[in-house]
Amino acid sequence: MHQIAKKLLALILAISPYVLLSGLGFLFLAASHPSHPKPVWLAVANTSQIPTDGRPVFLPLSVPRDDAWNRIPDDRVTGHVYLRRDIFTHEVMVFSALHGPLSVPIDYDHEGNCFVSRCFGTRFQLDGKVIQDRNTDSPEQYGMQAADFVVLDNVVFVRNTQQ
Repeated sequence: MHQIAKKLLALILAISPYVLLSGLGFLFLAASHPSHPKPVWLAVANTSQIPTDGRPVFLPLSVPRDDAWNRIPDDRVTGHVYLRRDIFTHEVMVFSALHGPLSVPIDYDHEGNCFVSRCFGTRFQLDGKVIQDRNTDSPEQYGMQAADFVVLDNVVFVRNTQQ
């Protein structure tokens, strides 16, 4: 019995470093690696890119991508926005290019000079308010969602909501 215990102890001592290293390796691979936090504010455009005649500009919201150790060159598009200036005050306005709880894309109709929901055909004025017509379900229907933005040093930054 004493011989069996000695051999078992020798076996345990021989394989314990390998078991310990493999366990640490598993924990390393299973643990979430620290990555750079996604930016809270995304630079979208310079104010010189926004026409002064009130026409909207359709622009993507791009977030830099990282894996566990490296910066990946292609940015990930998390959404789109429309930027425009008010004709009279020249103030910048930013609207989400998605509408409603289903996130239906919104297009700009050049001929009608308005925004149009792709799925439901709802039309919006350039200030984001719903145009009441046959495609509008009710007068209480929501307009286009204004995006949180700030202009610093002639650059428009939009709050990233995809965290």
